[in-house]
Amino acid sequence: FIPIEAVREAPLPDASLLMYGEDLQYAWGIRKLGYSSYLCARPIIFDIDMTFSGSHIYGLFDSKTPLYKVYLRIRNSVIISRNNTYQNKLSLWLNIVVWTTGLLTLGFFKRGFTKDFYERLIVIIKAVKHGYNPGTPLPSNVKLPE
Repeated sequence: FIPIEAVREAPLPDASLLMYGEDLQYAWGIRKLGYSSYLCARPIIFDIDMTFSGSHIYGLFDSKTPLYKVYLRIRNSVIISRNNTYQNKLSLWLNIVVWTTGLLTLGFFKRGFTKDFYERLIVIIKAVKHGYNPGTPLPSNVKLPE
């Protein structure tokens, strides 16, 4: 539940996020206004899209997950982290490098070194890089649905 004052005062999410993460960005804006956030330990959400094949980690490496979803999720996570961190820039950069390395390692162990894994590895690395430069256009192999 969000007090109506917070809804009226909170800044709208960054328009460059496009999809994935607007809710997190909005929650950060509410928190910066001094309101509290609460975590629901067992939320019941029915995701009609099932974007990441049941796993937000391994789904990134599933060939059924479109590349634009992989790219935008990673890029937007970096943008949100940059916009809302209390860490200095070096610490944040190191955290993102370690997190990305861990993600790619998990994907490698789950899927092996295939052409599809390699393509997703490149998209994830570009997404991290573009998270630091939000105005960067989508890579040529990442197509948004019409």
